[in-house]
Amino acid sequence: MIKGIVKIKEFFKNTVQPQKIDWLVLIAISLLLFLSHTYNDILITTRQGINLWNALFSGHILNFYSYNYNIVSGNVVYNIPQGAWYDFLVYVVYAIWNFPLWILEKFFKVDIMNSILCILWSKTMLIFFLGLSAKMINKICLELKINENLAKWCVFSYLSSTLVFSSLFIISQDNIISLSIMLIGLLMYLQEKTRKFIFWFALAIAFKYFALFLFIPLILLKEKRIFHILKYLISGMSLAIITKLIFSFDIATKATGKLQNDLYSFLIKNSLQLSIGNVSIFFLLTALFYIFCYYKKINSMEDLYKFSIYVSFLSFAIFFGFAYTYPYWSILLAPFTILLVFQNHNKFRFNLLIETAMTASFVMAQMVVFYWCYGIKTIKPMLLPKIFGQVSSLPKVFSIDHIQLLTKGGGTKNNILSALLAIFLACLITLAIVNFPKDNKNEISEDIVIDRSLFWGRLAISGGICLIPIAGYFAGVLYKLLFY
Repeated sequence: MIKGIVKIKEFFKNTVQPQKIDWLVLIAISLLLFLSHTYNDILITTRQGINLWNALFSGHILNFYSYNYNIVSGNVVYNIPQGAWYDFLVYVVYAIWNFPLWILEKFFKVDIMNSILCILWSKTMLIFFLGLSAKMINKICLELKINENLAKWCVFSYLSSTLVFSSLFIISQDNIISLSIMLIGLLMYLQEKTRKFIFWFALAIAFKYFALFLFIPLILLKEKRIFHILKYLISGMSLAIITKLIFSFDIATKATGKLQNDLYSFLIKNSLQLSIGNVSIFFLLTALFYIFCYYKKINSMEDLYKFSIYVSFLSFAIFFGFAYTYPYWSILLAPFTILLVFQNHNKFRFNLLIETAMTASFVMAQMVVFYWCYGIKTIKPMLLPKIFGQVSSLPKVFSIDHIQLLTKGGGTKNNILSALLAIFLACLITLAIVNFPKDNKNEISEDIVIDRSLFWGRLAISGGICLIPIAGYFAGVLYKLLFY
């Protein structure tokens, strides 16, 4: 027994880099979530991506949005009619990835939208881009002069983030595509490859406009000449404008406009009564942020490294902290927070604890508000009901859906939500204040001591929170076995 205790102590002391057991535990949690959940968005977008091939081969590609107007995915669980809301490049990626599914449906009459293997194939696209984003984070770490072993821990921390588990593995959101491209653009920015930086961000913006939140401050941080700023902004928006123009004659593209109008309404939802009217907190802070970026002079590569990561974090911290946001988007905050934590090694332990509390409280708050994104319905189309029993046949012992019932009346729910958001915002602001780049060098020590228990504790919290829906399902299975 003493030898066993000694081995455990040696394991937790051996923290040079993540070991096989660390990756295996992370993969096990991720795989369980991946196999157990899906959501309407990826199903309907998969269907619309497959329809791109039908539109193309029937000669109606320019009417793509009309072709996909008010259709259903074909999945028996998620069957709400919906139009094509996203910009065209999103559907191009879905079409290319799911070309094998189009073949199976077209020529072999496979019911692809109700086949678990086919759904998993479509979801695997998210894993591909998650891997690409992880690879970019590793390269950014090395560019920032973070040593290889710490870079591996940084990747591990990113992949084990509560935000990644929630947004990608449970809700199956495709914002990871534009995020991966943004990270490539950020790497080009750090390497001072301006044309490639502009190219990659133009591509990212054409996928989702969220990339503008990062693109604009990075431009202002490095460029102070007004004409050149305008030139870079126009270049960055060019691909999005071109794709908009190509499909502008299709009347059904108004659905994409509705999505942008909804986003704008979210940006102005939280406001203050100032001067002679209401002022959006998001736009006020964003204006101050842009002024700071333009005012700040970058005098060295060290300045570029420090402020690029700090500005990247702030760009999404302001968005998620002070605008109304969906849990679909929260993965956008994950990599920049983790990079900030690892860049400032002198505050590493404190930063990681604060980041853990921040992301955990944010996801729990999202579970309270957007309970349907984490409800039992996300489990119905996937693997667990095929093995342990259909959801409809199980007693409803507990699920995230019950949060709405337990907090009915508003008072309890609002109190819980208020406490969780207070923790989230306190942690978010703390990270922004504590990690403001100083004049002292932030060189990464090769002898930095990393406590493996920090990472395992963090993984237990993130995994534990995101496994709650599955735990609710198995509670029903167990109850049925014991009492029915």
